[in-house]
Amino acid sequence: MIFQPYPNEQRDLRWVTVTLTSIATSLLIVRLATTWKQRGWFGLEDVCVIISAISLICLATVIYMSTLYGFGTHVVDIKKSGGNLVMAMKYFWYSLIFYTICNGFTKLAFLALYYRVFATKGFRKMCLVMAGLSVAWTVSYLAVSIFNCSPIPRVYDRTIPGTCVNFHIHRWSNAGTNLLLDLIIFIMPMPLIMKLNMSLGNRLGLILLFSIGFFICLITLLRMATLPSTLRAKEPTWESAPTNLWSYIESAVGVICACLISIRRTISQFWPKMRRSNKGSSGASGAVYDAYGNSRRGSQPLSSGHHKLVPAGSYPLSPTSQTKPAASVTIVSRGSSQERMIDGINVTKDVDVVRS
Repeated sequence: MIFQPYPNEQRDLRWVTVTLTSIATSLLIVRLATTWKQRGWFGLEDVCVIISAISLICLATVIYMSTLYGFGTHVVDIKKSGGNLVMAMKYFWYSLIFYTICNGFTKLAFLALYYRVFATKGFRKMCLVMAGLSVAWTVSYLAVSIFNCSPIPRVYDRTIPGTCVNFHIHRWSNAGTNLLLDLIIFIMPMPLIMKLNMSLGNRLGLILLFSIGFFICLITLLRMATLPSTLRAKEPTWESAPTNLWSYIESAVGVICACLISIRRTISQFWPKMRRSNKGSSGASGAVYDAYGNSRRGSQPLSSGHHKLVPAGSYPLSPTSQTKPAASVTIVSRGSSQERMIDGINVTKDVDVVRS
């Protein structure tokens, strides 16, 4: 797929949007079903992904509709085929709106997941700051997309007298700040994961899991390669088609990646199971932590603190372990006791079990 206008780009706008929307919607359904089965409730990150997926469906719809009016072809061909230039550009304008909404809520979905999983105070503050910046990015560029021209209809019908904002500044600043925010968001959890008291294999597994978001950044860079052609376009229905296509791919990949993080366990069932190392754990097996992490009451976030003395057998260290009647169990934290199961990957940090 190239970055300059090319024949049959109208065809690609149709089949790519239909295909990726079907994949993203299917993964969303699997994600929601898996989340409900494992937790019994939906979090804020799930709500954000749902809104992002709905925006993606709307984005695919308006792109497909724009091709029916001639988007993806030369202006002269639109007239010959009986299309409508104004309607084609109007649906193109709609696509800018839904693109911004979709990407904004995808960012919030990742940040909401981070906030729930990692309970470190400083990290959560950073999540809130980035969430605020993401909301500001979404609202500001949504406003610019809608009110690009005065009067508004001039956005898609340049025969109407009026004024418009600088299109070059709008598109480049949108792409640049979008990429910068994504890079920060996907780098954020890496230092925290590397500090976990786990085997190297498990840490690398977590890093790989959270690194899939960088694929979104790659697509953003590819989309930016199409901007020069769009910004000097004399026939926007023809020369802006590659940018519109890559914009859709970027949004779809964002929804897909947000879903893949939460259904890792479901996907892993299609491959042979690998033995997990228990190096760095507190002595309880990985299966024990799986049982604890998947309780329908919800699992606890990565946090620090001390656990109080509890009667024997009251803390689910092992569903099959035999405890002496007179024994008591104390969970002692050495400054940062952490236990959290992230959808099939066990995270255990610095916990001692003392029996008395």
